[in-house]
Amino acid sequence: MLDRVADGHIAIRLFAMDERLPRIAAPATVICGQDDDPSMPSFEPMVRALSAKGHIVPGAGVPFPEQRPEEFARLVREAAASAGVRQAAASADPAGG
Repeated sequence: MLDRVADGHIAIRLFAMDERLPRIAAPATVICGQDDDPSMPSFEPMVRALSAKGHIVPGAGVPFPEQRPEEFARLVREAAASAGVRQAAASADPAGG
């Protein structure tokens, strides 16, 4: 029996998202950890299909947002800013408290 993580990767691979991606018109940024072996083969095709900006994060794996939350948040803020999204006043506490 596969573990839950492997089951999730299989489910995503079986979902026919490739032909749906070009229909997304919103600005997109694709972020992938360099060590995220299950996702890396799809990274470049996804960037192309979405006409997106892509970021490969050296030394990061599948749990990149948990591994390096500040760096992940910075990339998301940069992507939002480049798409014209204004940032709300930030709390001094990264957890929002």
